[in-house]
Amino acid sequence: MMKKLATVPLALSILGTGLAGIANAAPMPNVHEHEASVAHVQHQEGFLTQKEASDIALKHCEGTVQKAELRHENGLDVYAIHTLDKYGKGHDFKVHARDGKLEEVAVQQQVKFLTQREATDIALKQCEGTIQTVNYDSGLGMYAIHILDKHGKGHDFKVHARDGKLEEVAVQQQVKFLTQREASDIVLKHCEGTVQKAELRHESGLDVYAVHVLDKHGKGHDFKIDAKTGGFCK
Repeated sequence: MMKKLATVPLALSILGTGLAGIANAAPMPNVHEHEASVAHVQHQEGFLTQKEASDIALKHCEGTVQKAELRHENGLDVYAIHTLDKYGKGHDFKVHARDGKLEEVAVQQQVKFLTQREATDIALKQCEGTIQTVNYDSGLGMYAIHILDKHGKGHDFKVHARDGKLEEVAVQQQVKFLTQREASDIVLKHCEGTVQKAELRHESGLDVYAVHVLDKHGKGHDFKIDAKTGGFCK
């Protein structure tokens, strides 16, 4: 009789353990949460692309898009877009990612950029010589300037278009160039006539003489001579 009674607490213990295991088991998936997740994915797929949002802003403000970024603000998905107009003035827009609604948030004051002449004057104060090339990088807002000094040494500078800050990027080793007369003589051996013009230039990373010759029949010919080697350039 005592043995039968002892089995009752054991059975209750097993039952309690089983109930605890059920209570601690992972919860069943929530159907509503799953549907909400699927709806969110579909919602994302219905967004405007970055290009479409940028085009909407550019229709309102002709210029160049500097930055376009998708954000979630105050419960809304919007593209934050910064444009620079043709006068150098910055504009900030918000374009709603779902319906393309446009909001102009801010307009910056017009920024005055240095002219090419002003930028080259800054570089020439640092390095006396002759300007060979000047290129403007609108993305960086800088002038890239190559100068040949009086000793035949090349210098590369960058001048910030907004504040005129100067950076010397590279200095080439001094190289002995052909004289204008030597370059002209090379051309005349190839084409008999009269040299109308001979000019030292820096093109595509090379220092060349651009020589124009008028032959004895009155026909014009243009040549390019490598200022270092004396070879003809295509």
